Amino acid sequence: MATKKITELTAATGVAANTLLVVVDSSGPTTSKIQVKDFVNSIPSNATFAANVSLLSTTTANTLTASGNVTFNTANFVSANNLLIKKTNTPASTTDVLSSAAVGLMWSDGSYIYLQANATHVKRVALSTW
Repeated sequence: MATKKITELTAATGVAANTLLVVVDSSGPTTSKIQVKDFVNSIPSNATFAANVSLLSTTTANTLTASGNVTFNTANFVSANNLLIKKTNTPASTTDVLSSAAVGLMWSDGSYIYLQANATHVKRVALSTW
């Protein structure tokens, strides 16, 4: 193989478990390799990510299975496909939307269930005991 910089290599469009990744040690001039499966297995089970993380299913079931003590710590809402569930909140008016991108957002305040129906309006349904 001709000598090339990593930035000159063709970008991969997908990876398999045995695909090799290049590892460059920024503290010294060392370049090594690791298989994708070994890289994934080296991620600690209690890894913390500072940015938004999406979990995508590659199965037709589209499920996420978690066991043990599982906590979803979200500041504003949890989303699944197009359903967004927000923490308890009472909107000030029918135009008090979270954002124009939050269509489908649902939340409640104990008296009503609210739905952000479109980019500019919220609708509500009264809760009752039955």
